[in-house]
Amino acid sequence: MARLPHAAFAFRAAVASGRAISEAGVAALEIDEAFNVGEGLARFPLSIILLAGRVGVGSVFCKAGLLKYNSPEFTSLCSIPPRRRGSPWLRN
Repeated sequence: MARLPHAAFAFRAAVASGRAISEAGVAALEIDEAFNVGEGLARFPLSIILLAGRVGVGSVFCKAGLLKYNSPEFTSLCSIPPRRRGSPWLRN
């Protein structure tokens, strides 16, 4: 079984410890200047990268939804209250 180069190991260890990919790349480049960050990411499971992206996008929509739920002034697009517009969903 082939061993990982020291730079690749440092990159993976930094990512696994929760550091940003840019910080992990810098840590690996300090060990070996010929380290290619793209190769390091290519060996990283794509499903984990996609999951992180989906969680990030989901958190943005969740924050927007909570803002609308907690603050009714952010929910309306016009300045006239719904009761004056004659909204069929709100009865007097």
